[in-house]
Amino acid sequence: MSDDRLLVDEHVLRRALRLDADEVPSRLDPVLIAAAARLPAQGRNELVIAVLVAFLGGWVWSEGFRAVAGLAAISGLDPLAGLIRLVAAAAVFLAPVAEAATHPAVPIAILTAAVLAVFFEQRGRTHAASS
Repeated sequence: MSDDRLLVDEHVLRRALRLDADEVPSRLDPVLIAAAARLPAQGRNELVIAVLVAFLGGWVWSEGFRAVAGLAAISGLDPLAGLIRLVAAAAVFLAPVAEAATHPAVPIAILTAAVLAVFFEQRGRTHAASS
């Protein structure tokens, strides 16, 4: 059951996909290079603005850290110790999950399950197509 309207001439298809050697467009187009050369140079003002924004952002970030460290020294609280306690508690809670996930048999079992799923899917498609 082939429909002749769906068939495409090989020559037309090769030309549309530019598969022939003479159909490959040139990589360096002189017209585009000349047009790009005529554009005004953009760079100095944008570079100065980017450097200033980066400098000010870094300065604000460092001042924020300095303020937090100063408040911690004044109040006697240690925010870093609290963060370390939180991370340690999470690690203790998640240790069994990490141990099970890193067991050597787990990746092999996952790969085997994926291969079997693909095999049975292909077998089902073949069976459905033949019936």
